[in-house]
Amino acid sequence: MPSRFPGMDPFLEREDWKDFHAELIAVLREMLVQKLRPRYIVKTEETIYVSNEDERVLGLRVPDVSVSRHEERREAGTLATATLSPSVTVTLPVPQSVRQLSLSILRSDDRELVTVLEVLSPWNKIGKGRIQYLEKRNEILASPVNLVELDLLRGGERLPVRGRLPNADYYAFVCRFQRHPTAQVFPWNLRQPLPTISIPLSPDDDECILNLQDLFTTTFDRAGYDYSLNYSGEVIPTLSESELAWVDELVNPRP
Repeated sequence: MPSRFPGMDPFLEREDWKDFHAELIAVLREMLVQKLRPRYIVKTEETIYVSNEDERVLGLRVPDVSVSRHEERREAGTLATATLSPSVTVTLPVPQSVRQLSLSILRSDDRELVTVLEVLSPWNKIGKGRIQYLEKRNEILASPVNLVELDLLRGGERLPVRGRLPNADYYAFVCRFQRHPTAQVFPWNLRQPLPTISIPLSPDDDECILNLQDLFTTTFDRAGYDYSLNYSGEVIPTLSESELAWVDELVNPRP
């Protein structure tokens, strides 16, 4: 069944983003292959982001530092008369690895990379994960490669631009390498359907038209989020009172 919302479902950001991200990449690849074959190859790429930071806001479930009383007890291999000094137990900052999927479009004849498509995750928008993603972004922007970025998250920091972005909940960035460093930006809000954008390819080929609403709807339906999402909890990040009332009408329709 389709989503209860006309565009993005805000409840995905709270609990099922990792699963949604992977499913969206898979559906996006399938859609692009149908449109671009046999001239282009679409490949799934993987990037591993690593951080020691506490990214609990991202839903990575990094454990809190724990402090507990240390009971006096007899340790194996110690004398019965020995008493240990008071101590506490803490959790060490173990590096967290996050697997991030993206898509690459290559020409079939020479395997030359033409376009990179990134769907931002919460990890890309806060802390060290954001720094690592921006380093990758800068490498792409310094090369003769097109870049398309989908920011389907209301939370976290926005991608850096010179000047001001239009005020919106979500964004799609299309950066054609011939026009670096300018980018075409598609903004939209929670109450609006996702836009239709174009995916740039080689200069001598027409751009690929991609309906993001169709992409979202197909992903949502295939994964069965209509019944698996928990709509009883709060929306994170929070919304204004008017938006919360609108969400409540969609989630809990009155007879």
